[in-house]
Amino acid sequence: MPRNTQFPDKRSTAPTTKSRFFHVFASFLLFVLAPPTTTQAGWESRNPGGGGQVQGIHFDASPTGPGKLFFSSDMEGTSISSDYGATWNPTGARQQNHLMKWVTAVDPQDGDRVYSVGLGGLDISDDGGLTWRYDPTFGEGKAIAAIAAIAIDPVDTNRIYIGNGWANKTRNQLREVDQNEEGPYTMAYSLDRGATWTFSTYTSGAGPRNTFDIEVDPSNGDIYLSSEAGLFRGAVSGQTLTWSPIASPAQAPDTPSAQSQGVCLAGNAQFVIASFETSTDNYAIFAARKSDLGSAASTWTQLSGFDGEIGPDAQCWRPRTDPRDTGNTFHLLVGGISQGNRGLFEAELEWDTTETTFALLQPWTKIFNKTPGTEWNYDHGWKGTNAVCRNYGYTPANWARQTWVSSDEGLYALDDGDHYLTGWQPMWTEAVGDGTYRSRGVVSTFNWDMVGKASFVAQGQADNGLVTSFDGGATWKREGPNGLNDNRSLVLAEVTGHGADDGHYLIAGGSGAYGGGVSWAVGSVYARRLNSDLSGWDGDWVTIGGGNTGLNGMIHNWNGEQARGSRPNSIAADTNDPRVLYVATEKGLYRTTDFLSLMKGVDKQTFQRIGGGDLSIRQVVADPREVGTIYVLQNDGTYRVSNAATASNPTWLKISTIQASGDGTGRAIAAWVPAIDDPLYSAPGAPVYLAVGHQNGDLFLSSDRGDTFDTILDRELILAVHAPELEQWFESDFAIKYGAMAGQGDRLFLTIDSDNRHGYAALKGVIAADGTVAWYDFTDTGVDALLYPRARRGRVFETQGDNYFHIASSGMGLHRRNISEPGLGNGQRIDGNFAGPDSPGESYEPIRTRVLFITRGNPSETYLANQLRALGFEIVLRNVDAGNLTDTYGIDVVFVPGSSSTGGAFRNTSAGLVCATYTDFDDLAFTESGDFGLTSAATVTIQQPEHPTAGGLSGSSIAALTQASNVSWGTPAGASVSVATLPTDTTKALVFAYGTGDAMADDFTAPARRVGFFMRYVNNSLTDQGLTLLAAALIWADPDGEKKRRIDLGLRLKESNTMTFTPPSGRRFVVEYSTDLGQWDPVPSMSDIEGDGNETDLTILAGERENQAEFYRLREVFE
Repeated sequence: MPRNTQFPDKRSTAPTTKSRFFHVFASFLLFVLAPPTTTQAGWESRNPGGGGQVQGIHFDASPTGPGKLFFSSDMEGTSISSDYGATWNPTGARQQNHLMKWVTAVDPQDGDRVYSVGLGGLDISDDGGLTWRYDPTFGEGKAIAAIAAIAIDPVDTNRIYIGNGWANKTRNQLREVDQNEEGPYTMAYSLDRGATWTFSTYTSGAGPRNTFDIEVDPSNGDIYLSSEAGLFRGAVSGQTLTWSPIASPAQAPDTPSAQSQGVCLAGNAQFVIASFETSTDNYAIFAARKSDLGSAASTWTQLSGFDGEIGPDAQCWRPRTDPRDTGNTFHLLVGGISQGNRGLFEAELEWDTTETTFALLQPWTKIFNKTPGTEWNYDHGWKGTNAVCRNYGYTPANWARQTWVSSDEGLYALDDGDHYLTGWQPMWTEAVGDGTYRSRGVVSTFNWDMVGKASFVAQGQADNGLVTSFDGGATWKREGPNGLNDNRSLVLAEVTGHGADDGHYLIAGGSGAYGGGVSWAVGSVYARRLNSDLSGWDGDWVTIGGGNTGLNGMIHNWNGEQARGSRPNSIAADTNDPRVLYVATEKGLYRTTDFLSLMKGVDKQTFQRIGGGDLSIRQVVADPREVGTIYVLQNDGTYRVSNAATASNPTWLKISTIQASGDGTGRAIAAWVPAIDDPLYSAPGAPVYLAVGHQNGDLFLSSDRGDTFDTILDRELILAVHAPELEQWFESDFAIKYGAMAGQGDRLFLTIDSDNRHGYAALKGVIAADGTVAWYDFTDTGVDALLYPRARRGRVFETQGDNYFHIASSGMGLHRRNISEPGLGNGQRIDGNFAGPDSPGESYEPIRTRVLFITRGNPSETYLANQLRALGFEIVLRNVDAGNLTDTYGIDVVFVPGSSSTGGAFRNTSAGLVCATYTDFDDLAFTESGDFGLTSAATVTIQQPEHPTAGGLSGSSIAALTQASNVSWGTPAGASVSVATLPTDTTKALVFAYGTGDAMADDFTAPARRVGFFMRYVNNSLTDQGLTLLAAALIWADPDGEKKRRIDLGLRLKESNTMTFTPPSGRRFVVEYSTDLGQWDPVPSMSDIEGDGNETDLTILAGERENQAEFYRLREVFE
């Protein structure tokens, strides 16, 4: 007979009357030292590389810098390369406001100190750009929100200078960070390496406050600042920065203070080179001796326009010199930033001391251009270039000489000695042959949609049109129809039962607009046939609707302008007859009953407008069972449209008032078939799941095509998700928006984002037979995490034998996660009021300690790594010679076995550290110099059995190794605890530990937990007791390790409930409650539940206290 236990009502008010019943099956994997039953698969980037504007390039000129460079993107923030650009690591997703970064600066004396600035302010890194912290002095709503320029004094690197502005982007983007484009001419400076900042006004008055460049004179520390208000020179005296204007050249119409779009120093800082406005929106390059600058305009010499290649009215900006040049001779780069004057120009100049003017030694030459003529035969990459040069420069003097340029959405390098017509190499993508490319790690792309099957994958991008892959997304080619730049929707239609027409067809819709397009853009729909095995194409693209002429009836009239508003936002093929296409546009819904007839031009079934009024339709989804039933998300609500395949006026029924937001975000719909093996579910009218998301955070699910809906997710439950890499960016009142959403069987996958930020989380819901849903955090952590879950569309489809949830992210391109196994990637369960049982075959996946295992690649290390995996640890193997050795982002504990030596590389890591390499002990401050060594032993003596690193062991002769072998020992210093020692010498510790903040050797303070360990060689010689000691050390070194051994069942119930629970025999559970999902305490009147295999009924009577819900949970206890 089941026990009956009642949860007391801890509030003074009466319990609520509403109840919900849950049946929870105890098929949970809970103990961290038990082997996992499923494989955790992380998120994968499937991108061609690039696609977003590269705003800035910066080289690490510090002594340790060769090979390391950064670029700043308007999509993914900052990316880092440590191998001269061969590969890239997009760490910008870890920045506060990474959507748009403009400039990166590296401390020239300390390569670990990196500053990144952009639309959202300033981020600072102390580990070479791997991790970032946000400086709250700047950013949204602050006196300086957006930062367009930053400079570090190369002599005194405590001095840093920052300029307000929007660089070469549009002024209205400042609205995103609550800053007016006009205001006081203010910059900021720090004299203590960014610890504090002082604001300074460089000229009186107010106006467009855009700073283009800041340059620091290494000879005297003076600052040169170019801005829309002109060129200024500043000097620091004590703690004060004072400014004086520099007169503009006589050719400038606004002398003495014409707009200046760039400045640099040349010839050992003898000369100042600057860009000045010479006529409206046109700029020329001028030079002057520094000693001549002042209030006289005549001191400037115009450098551009000597040979006509750079005309006097060209829009030139940001002059850059070669750091190798000294004396009176120097090379100069100048870029054309306007659409009308593109390209990169180079000249060699000399100061003629006799004539006291500048002379050309090598004339101006356009050394970088797009592809108007066959002479420019360099590899342009999968996208090509428009040669709008946003940034460029020469490599530092301590590097091999190269020239780099960012051309809008591309990044190119030219080796010294290579000819510019053929020598440029794309550094954002890598050619693999036959016109296909793969990413070098760059992922900055705004994506709208994706489809795929077998080895074929297609993705629709905002600026780059259609990109396709025939190897599952490993390599890509841009081969969409001409004129399709903003590819908003894709459909892969499989036609059967029509003879020679049978096959797969790719349908693409969008417009020729850039930058995400505009709502009134003229749109078109295109179709192309694939070959029978989806390994290539069978025919060319055919335009089947839209365009300027309103082809085949798809036409609008927007404010009197024909064809405007025809941009397809979404396309769906009827599930049962995929020849029928539904096209959602800004001005209504269109349908063709046979797109094949439009491709062939025979008996054409043209597009008909079948409803939608004048309201924008954001999404259309076909019912997966019923012919002619579709679901439409329109600005005024969600509709079910019946007889849509054939009727001239199909029936529109509003099934929800949930509306799309004005920009098309904050909402999503999905329709799919339940995974129920029952003939009734295959009959006409059989159930279909329909999910509709609202931007207030509510998610609704219907199993009767929208006749009724149940709330399955709400804001409160979403906020219970704690994605550690993401939650720091959000305030508690952030607006929740649903992005990507797709269902398969009893599972629903979705992403959550908010406004113009990173995105909040990815979630997976498992739907039970009774309609309740168990939710899991699907975001993941560390290197497998989806650090940018802000997405526009999601789809589930099979690729190369596995099913994946794919998302089109609006900033980091196409990402996917394997969902082939039922329990794969459950993550942390986050059940709330809508909690339900797991589906059959699902297992609760505990959070596990993530260990960075430093390896030399020998088999015994792999064997030990697999042993630790079997104990429940998540192991990340990294070779000791890897360039990113010390990148511990997402890592809980670093493990350095005795077979590897890393010196003091991990001394300052904020992760836990377990080291068994005795020669590293003094470098890591584990011991003083010389207080370590090797000796032979097979047993250890436990000196502190109560310490967690003892693993519950005690005794004077614990067999830790299968036979006597060399072991590392140390004599710890400071506040260390000697947990285990040699049996013959208690001064030689074999396991010793420091807590966070403890004093270590060398007057060093432990930044996180530290453990010295004895295992000198990884040779499969650890006994079970030795492995217990290692596991205990790794768990303790992770500050949350003990919590991870006590995994919650995750059941959180906030109303009166009766729960049927069958605790397994031999396992013990405690009942806990919380008012905020943060602090959990045992229910005082409840005793622990001892598992005996019998069914137990637990009744919870929940009331209200201060209008806050009270939550209960069960937690398994391991003692």
